[in-house]
Amino acid sequence: MLAIIAGLFLTIPLACSDSQKTKTGKEEGPATAALPTEQQPAQKRLKATTYVVENTLVKILQFNGTDLWIGTSNRGVVKFNTTTKDSTVLFDNTNALISNGVFSITKGPDGAMWIGTHGGGLSKYDGKWWTNYNTEHGLCDSFVYDVLFDKNDVMWIATWSGANRIKGDINKRKTWERFTRKNTNMGISDDWVYALEMGEDGILWLGTEVGLTRYDGKKWAHWDNKDGLGADPEILKIENAAQTSIMRGRHHELQAESTGMQQRGIQNFNPNHIDAIVRDKQGILWIGTWGGGLTRFDGKGFTNYTTRDGLAGNYVFALAIAPDGSIWAGTQAGISHFDGGKFTNYTAEDGLLNSHTSALVFDSNGRLWAGGDGGITRIDEFIR
Repeated sequence: MLAIIAGLFLTIPLACSDSQKTKTGKEEGPATAALPTEQQPAQKRLKATTYVVENTLVKILQFNGTDLWIGTSNRGVVKFNTTTKDSTVLFDNTNALISNGVFSITKGPDGAMWIGTHGGGLSKYDGKWWTNYNTEHGLCDSFVYDVLFDKNDVMWIATWSGANRIKGDINKRKTWERFTRKNTNMGISDDWVYALEMGEDGILWLGTEVGLTRYDGKKWAHWDNKDGLGADPEILKIENAAQTSIMRGRHHELQAESTGMQQRGIQNFNPNHIDAIVRDKQGILWIGTWGGGLTRFDGKGFTNYTTRDGLAGNYVFALAIAPDGSIWAGTQAGISHFDGGKFTNYTAEDGLLNSHTSALVFDSNGRLWAGGDGGITRIDEFIR
């Protein structure tokens, strides 16, 4: 069964006004958004519905009520109402954002949506107005990878040039604080910060390109592969041999050179590079690495899981905790469910739109949504 709704288009008036804006949306003239194409794939091990978002990689998924916010690699943000399926809005660099590359989407304490972009800074949508923030306002870098709010509504921002903390009015320059390797006296393990996580204890965890950093408000601590983060590189050379050709990139080559990994024959994976962090109810950190597998950290020691342990793939781009507390990982080779004892994996052959999975989120009904190359899969039932 194939229900074509991509042929429908919506016109949406958008308006922006704020003294802090670096780019304004259109007050006149509609933005046009094509709805995702809904498909019912042949049921295999998954009872699922797929949604095609053409010519892009879905980087991040975030719910706000029944609206699913879809961040893409090159088409901006799609707001898709999962209940009515006929209310879809596209936000991109023609009406709202500065950059169409989206890394992160976070719902703020007041319900506003915060969008971290690829070279376009940070954008806020309050339901009516868009406001864009960039380096001239205090942002460390225009590449924004993650945003987090603590229980006191203090805002943390992960960028390619360190982390920001904002206490108070974001529109006042003095409220923006910067944390870099230099001004923390090497407290942050690296200025390239990709992931943020915080528990009820208020301790901030930062995932960087060269390891894990902990900040309790006063002291810094960090760990890397030498301390047990990520699997043994010699094992990974073998396990990742079939994958490294599609994971190559100039940035990672330069990082391998600067850290000395290239001399050890390590170039197309990095067990220190953290792409995702989640904290479970027991306070355990689960860490997704770029080619180093999935890592469990209890604050004292690390346990690493790779394909030899049953993980679908060693490049872990996304993590999510299920309502029952179990762990889900999105990898380059499918999604993995870990129940604490064993992994169960699902790929395109089982009903996913695409095995490459870079975004995971659960909705209020406990259904898992997985985003990746070419669109999204909504999983209603796992047929084991």
